[in-house]
This record gives sequence, structure tokens and C-alpha cells, in this order.
Amino acid sequence: MTQDARDESLDIAKGIAEILVIFSHLNFAWLAPKTENVLMLILVSLHNTAFFFISGYLFRYSFEKYTLGKLVKKKMYTIFRLFILWGIILGVVHMLLLKGQLSYHFFESFNSVWFLGELSVGYFLIVCFKKIVHSDAIISAIWILLMVAGTFISTAVGKLFLFSFIMWLGFQVRNITSKYLRIYAAIWGLTIVVLQISGHFIVSEVSMQPGYKLLMLEVLEIYSSVFLIKMVKAVRFGDLISGFLTYVGKTSIKYYVLHFIIIYLFLTFDNNSPVLSFLCFVICLIFPYIIDKFSKYKYGKWINSLF
Repeated sequence: MTQDARDESLDIAKGIAEILVIFSHLNFAWLAPKTENVLMLILVSLHNTAFFFISGYLFRYSFEKYTLGKLVKKKMYTIFRLFILWGIILGVVHMLLLKGQLSYHFFESFNSVWFLGELSVGYFLIVCFKKIVHSDAIISAIWILLMVAGTFISTAVGKLFLFSFIMWLGFQVRNITSKYLRIYAAIWGLTIVVLQISGHFIVSEVSMQPGYKLLMLEVLEIYSSVFLIKMVKAVRFGDLISGFLTYVGKTSIKYYVLHFIIIYLFLTFDNNSPVLSFLCFVICLIFPYIIDKFSKYKYGKWINSLF
């Protein structure tokens, strides 16, 4: 394989996706109480899947650049180490601050590090399949079978293979914005119609259940990812905004982990205040950047080593 030049706009798109992840974990219902489900659809379709899809696409650069040993150390071991480390840390924080109770909008009880686990599994499976099986078509078929079989085992297993398959789709794509927009628009419009008219496509319920509705939602999200990247390529951001979004995209794991700690702290005060939600959102955006700036100091280096 030949290595293409890295497209910096993907880091901007990944940064936007990460910011949407943070925002979706806040109590945003007060923004649009009558259209909360539509807002949820937009947020869901433009964050998690976009992040996995772009991560898979960017992983191709590492796969073509590094040896197997460096891939294991740079990607798989690093992400899995963070999964274990922060699973323990967030679990302790959860129990101490919230006493195991977490009744909050769009939060899962103690699955806050599932993201890291499924990301590490995606990297692992891509490397294994590419080293063992040389046909991309056969790899795709195996992955689909695993995904379908996983849904019969449990929702969690089905999602594990689903998100890793989305990473594989991103890994395979050479021109990430070439031919998807018409299909994306059709599926997007159809889903909005289904959502508003039928009342049987509640995103928060669909995302918790395996089956064709979940697959339909994920297909929508893949095309939404392509649309997000296309939009980033078309829109001119100022140097300050593009620089910040690029930074968030390149340090997304740090943002992902720290925003849970910050939100947990805010939950000990009030989980329904729009003012606190907005303040929490702002702190989630600037705190990782502040930590990074303190990395030149002794304790700053130690904190940054956790990521």
C-alpha cells in the first residue's frame, strides 16, 4: 500500500465529533424541549460513529507507516492501558461522588469507558485480520457475521463488533468524501420522517437495542460522518478556531476521559441547571488544554503521562 498525505481536515472533523460527544453528555434538553428527540438524532448521528469512522480512516496512516511492533505499542497497548486505568479511576470517582447512582440524561451507569475498550478492539481486529486474511471482501464478510452473531449474544457484544466494523469501513475508504452525499441525504431525510411521523424511532431507545433499527441508525451515522468531513472541507474556519478544533481532534482521548471527571464533579451540585450545564461544557473544553500547557512542569508531565 502507498501512504497518502495526511488530511488535516480529518482532525478538525474529529475535534467537532469529540465536542459533540461532550455536549451530548450534558443536560441539553432545556435548549429545545419540544424537539429534544430530533436534537438527540443530530447529536448521536454526528459524534460516536463519526469518531470511530474517522479513527479507522486515520489508522490506515499508522498501519502503512509503522511495523507490527510499533503498531501494538503505539495504538493497541496505549488505548487498552487507558481503558483499564481510567475504568478503575472513573469507577472509584463514580462510587465516591455519586454512591453508584447515576440518574442523568443520556448517561450509562458505568459504561463511560466503553469508548476506549471498543476503540482498542477495533485496532486489534484490523491488525489481526489484515495480517492473517489478505482479502478485504472476506474480512468484511467475517466482520458482518461477527456483528450479527454478537447481537444474539448481547447488545454489548453486538455493539462491540458494530463499532469495530465502522472503524474497518473508515480504514478501507481511500477518498472519504467521494460518492456518499446523495445516499446520505436520502437516508437522513427518511430517518427524520420516520422519527417525526411514526413515533417508533426514539434514538435513546434504539441505541440500546440490537436489530434493524440500530443498523439503520448506524448507516445514517456513517453517512453523517462523511457529510461532517465534507462540510469541514468546504467551510473556512479562522486560524484560532481551526487550530483549537485540530488540537481537540489530536488529543481526543484526553478530552474524552477528562470530561467524565468534570461532569461527575458537577453532578454532585445539580444535574438540572442550564447555567451549570453550560459552565461544565466550557470547563470540559478548556481544562485539557490547560493541563497540556502545564506539561512542562513536574506534576504537569506526570498528569499528561496518564493519557
